[in-house]
Amino acid sequence: PRLRGELIGCAPALGLPLLAGACFLLERRLPGEKDCRLLSRLLLAFLCLLALALVFTYRGWYAPLREASALLHGRGSAEMGGGRVYIWEQVVNALPERFWLGSGPDTLGLRGLRPYTAFDPDLGREVTLRIDAAHCEYLQTLACSGPGAALMHLGLAACAALGFLRQRGARRVCAGAALCYAIQAFFGISMCAAAPVFWVLLALSVNPYFGNEEGGGDCLAANQQE
Repeated sequence: PRLRGELIGCAPALGLPLLAGACFLLERRLPGEKDCRLLSRLLLAFLCLLALALVFTYRGWYAPLREASALLHGRGSAEMGGGRVYIWEQVVNALPERFWLGSGPDTLGLRGLRPYTAFDPDLGREVTLRIDAAHCEYLQTLACSGPGAALMHLGLAACAALGFLRQRGARRVCAGAALCYAIQAFFGISMCAAAPVFWVLLALSVNPYFGNEEGGGDCLAANQQE
């Protein structure tokens, strides 16, 4: 049952990007047909609303979907999201101590935040966890480096969003991938295995020579021709 629940939770995460990619490819294959492009965008908007409606009406046993449904109904608790709400509360409460400059990079675990107690299904008992990460990259930056660094960090997410809307071709693909990372960063931790990919994608999305035939060629188009 646990594996089946995890597969149910992964289905929307895998299905919606695939459907969004199909809409994007339809728009690319028929660039001159405005009606087709409008149809693909309306289809994508419909799929997003359908997914939201399914989560809103969910009454099953799978915890992540059940918690998301409760949040949409205005019912929340600090234990939701694997304890993220509780962790966010603790980090926000500690912000006034060193607000303007923060406590230093990666020093959240040294600020004496109240630990989090959760039930571990693998061990079959409750465990106490020390809070050393905010589980939100932007909140982590705010707590460790201050509001100036946090605003610049959010600015990078805005750059990725603008790049996805304004760029074309390979640069738009890179900006879209960077935007996906920037969105999940609201709920995740910066990892050395994944964060560099975000920086590379963001740099490629604003590089005027990448995806430009005069500056070296569109890599995606070159691969398709080969």
